[in-house]
Amino acid sequence: MPPPLPPLPTGQAVGRASSLFGWLTSRLWPSRAASPPTPPPVWPAPQSPPSPPPAVLSYHEVALPSRGAPCRVVPAANRDAASRDLRFSHSSPTTPTCDFAYDVDGRTLTLLRQQPFPFASPATATAATAAASSAAAADASLALPWLHCELRYAPAPDGALVPVTLLHRRGLSLCPAAREGRPALLTVYGAYGAVVHAEWRAELAVLAAEGAVVAIAHVRGGGELGAAWHAAGRRERKRNSAADLLTVARALHRWGYATPRRTAAQADSAGALALAAAVHAEPRCVGAAVLRSPFVDLSGASLDPSLPLTREEYAEWGDPADEAAWRAIRAACPYALAGDQEGGRGRGGRGGRAGGGGGVRHPPMLLSVARHDARVSFTQALRYVARLRDRGSARGEEESGCGGGDVDEEGADEERVEAPLLLHMRSGGHFGDGGRYRRLEALSQEYAFVLRSLDVNIGGRDTD
Repeated sequence: MPPPLPPLPTGQAVGRASSLFGWLTSRLWPSRAASPPTPPPVWPAPQSPPSPPPAVLSYHEVALPSRGAPCRVVPAANRDAASRDLRFSHSSPTTPTCDFAYDVDGRTLTLLRQQPFPFASPATATAATAAASSAAAADASLALPWLHCELRYAPAPDGALVPVTLLHRRGLSLCPAAREGRPALLTVYGAYGAVVHAEWRAELAVLAAEGAVVAIAHVRGGGELGAAWHAAGRRERKRNSAADLLTVARALHRWGYATPRRTAAQADSAGALALAAAVHAEPRCVGAAVLRSPFVDLSGASLDPSLPLTREEYAEWGDPADEAAWRAIRAACPYALAGDQEGGRGRGGRGGRAGGGGGVRHPPMLLSVARHDARVSFTQALRYVARLRDRGSARGEEESGCGGGDVDEEGADEERVEAPLLLHMRSGGHFGDGGRYRRLEALSQEYAFVLRSLDVNIGGRDTD
């Protein structure tokens, strides 16, 4: 027979078992409702004074090769926490990248490595240039003695001062006769708060050594002057970027560095918004334009949320669902601006007089796009070029050039002719095809287009 069942527990035993079960469950699965609320963080009172900055023990003044000119200093890998040496890299438009070690105790600067640059002093240097070069060589042996770099400011109509980094040969003459045949290359970006650094680029150094003037326009929308400078060139204020670019171009011509007919402009990706809008507003402000992976259909990209960057860039360009933001997007979109301009084959069409009012006016343009670009689709450039060609592109007009400034007398009354509009399709991605030789090939094509469009010849070489 099975053993008899144990007697049922009394009420006191059941109560103790329930208490024990409740204690175990409270430890294993604590109730959120029963847990005390987390106290809010204690912030300083609004009227409390700010905390003082940390005390500066000492200042170390270090003479860099750029000697006060625009440059870029980047901290290097300092993996030894106990080391008394600080490593950093230095670069400027006149100085190839150098790696330094600074002894904090001895206050001595030691050069570890400098990027080689196998380019001799240009044979076309004049006596004045050679004298200036020898004086500069005594100052900074690491910098190229025949180049000069400086930072200037171009006053905008609204009072803003737009920084401009200038690179050219030492002893450059600014007289009107000398600037007529001298080319100038103006580069711009001005988006996302990105900083266009004044750093070493061998191809720009070669251009400057051969007699060209290189200018970097730090327009609003970039981050060169902080968050406020970025905010002044985004969303509903995006048109300030194009206005600043025109301001810099006019300043270059007013300062005597070049003429509008001999000035080329170049922009990458989102920088094409400023450049394309500027050439639509003032077609004769530059003599040629090069756009790499150009972002020229802002309105179309903003309306397609399936694109990888559309939603996350609403903070930069604006949400098209908002009516005011949509108007700002349309006002900054080169594709929309080309469509809003009066022109077309049926309105004065191709081959008419420059003052006939037909066609979309623009300088010679080269657009370089990539078939596998995941950031900016090549179809944007295709639509943009198709619209310009359909409208009937033309160069030359009877009115004055850049903002009513300098005008080329030889082209003021010329017949309206077709403006070259080239589209180069690459096989790579947004940042190029890969490989140093492909990059050099692309640069060669761009510079050949620029020199041919500007009708100049530098270094004694034929551009045909």
